Amino acid sequence: MISFRLSRPGILFKQNWILFLLWLFLLVFPKGGIKISNVPITWGYLFIGISSFLLAIRSIQTCSSLRLYAYLASIPFQIIAVPALLFRTGEFGYVISFVTSFYFFPLFFFLLASRPIDSLDMERFLKFFQLGVFIIAIYGIFVFSFKLMTGKFIEIPFLTTNFHDLDVLETKCNQRGAFLFKLVSTYNNGNIYGVCLLMLLPLYDYREKSLWRKSIVKLSLILTLSRTVWVGFVFYEIIRTLFVDRKSKTTVIKILLVFVGFFVFLYLFQLSTNLGFRFLFDTTLGGRRSNFAVFENLSLFPSSFHAIGEMVYLSILGQFGMGGFLCFLLVMLAPLFLFFTRTTKKPDQKMYHSILCGIINYLFVCTSDGAMLLIPTMAFYWFFCSLLLRNPRQKTWSLS
Repeated sequence: MISFRLSRPGILFKQNWILFLLWLFLLVFPKGGIKISNVPITWGYLFIGISSFLLAIRSIQTCSSLRLYAYLASIPFQIIAVPALLFRTGEFGYVISFVTSFYFFPLFFFLLASRPIDSLDMERFLKFFQLGVFIIAIYGIFVFSFKLMTGKFIEIPFLTTNFHDLDVLETKCNQRGAFLFKLVSTYNNGNIYGVCLLMLLPLYDYREKSLWRKSIVKLSLILTLSRTVWVGFVFYEIIRTLFVDRKSKTTVIKILLVFVGFFVFLYLFQLSTNLGFRFLFDTTLGGRRSNFAVFENLSLFPSSFHAIGEMVYLSILGQFGMGGFLCFLLVMLAPLFLFFTRTTKKPDQKMYHSILCGIINYLFVCTSDGAMLLIPTMAFYWFFCSLLLRNPRQKTWSLS
């Protein structure tokens, strides 16, 4: 069981269960839950809310100075987003998701949960993390194969699927051609699964020693049939080779092999499906080309909020203006800047480089499809950012 290094057994038991439930319902079953007025209430996000309440009433109110700076970096974007949220034109559910992602999560992961994250038993946490990633990959491949053979998805209400979203997986942008569907695992959408797994993959690669288990997880990425995920996967292999492995003698060879393997895969994919090269090299960018119209009418200030689209940076620029876009970059990049400039070298530096690699993976795929307001993407992002700044020996600031 994952544990904190706390002295009181009662608190330890409760926090062990909170962590187990967060692992189960954020990583393994992130879509389990219900909807209220078309707003998804998932068990994982509900447990984060309960955790924040328990942390607050127990007065765990100290945070590292680095996390305080990271939280303060989120405030300008929170302020500048207010007018756009007040004059929203989209569904109210997207407003709830935006507020959760950019107001509540930074508060939770950088301030309320700062001390517990610093006190994590990393060995036990990584064992759970490793197991969870493998579970969602192997389950995803099983469901993908089952759908291919029977034409039906496997859905377990309240667990793998939101109760109010039963029998709608085929309508969630998962279809590729007449009979082919994306691998969705328990995430209900191939792009969401792929984007989240690209964040998790570097840390999993660091931890997992079994080649066949790594291959299963990477195969699940390929079976998402998402061009964004494929490009993100190639990008990951390159930056891992350059910045995590750092084996200079074989770096160039590895990068060349990645490119050769990618183009061989594209060729075989084209031969084995009826999608053709027009799918692989779509000039409309999967219907995203119209997003570039934002440059025709740039504004300095926010307009109205609709939703954060697939091409995250262009969507932010269009709805929050240039000022909002700069504030958005500040909140997203502040943890990386603090890691590079303020943290000291750690014995397990390769682990932290892997976490950093996952964050950079996500920031890269946001150019095409960030799934930013879709559960559980931003929960993973802010947790990884807080984990990146983890250091129990840092100076702390009291918030009480």
